Amino acid sequence: MFKLFKYKKKNFIKNVTLILFLFIATNFFLNSYTIFKNSYHERMVRNHGYCDKQGYGFIKKYSKKYNFSSNVKIIQSNKHPYSGWIINQFFNPSEYKYIILINSKTLPINEKILEQEFNCFILEND
Repeated sequence: MFKLFKYKKKNFIKNVTLILFLFIATNFFLNSYTIFKNSYHERMVRNHGYCDKQGYGFIKKYSKKYNFSSNVKIIQSNKHPYSGWIINQFFNPSEYKYIILINSKTLPINEKILEQEFNCFILEND
């Protein structure tokens, strides 16, 4: 009986050690803390950028004000993937009402600027 208990104790210790090692190797504790501490929007802005990377924060901020749906052309000056997924638009439309410039290196000339933050712009298409 004592031998059986000793065997189960060793097996239990091995399993707990293995699980603890996996949690540490995958940053389980840090990732859990981040999920509970930060809201969904804060985590998305951190990963996809506000006015850099894909411009998630900028596009989300003005998507309800201007009712972005399939009437927006998004132009990025960086090498990140297309940002249309933020507003459920997976390609640039042929006819559009607004132009969004993300991380633009130059100021738009002769364009009607509706919104500007840092180096991101919302322009009205004529």
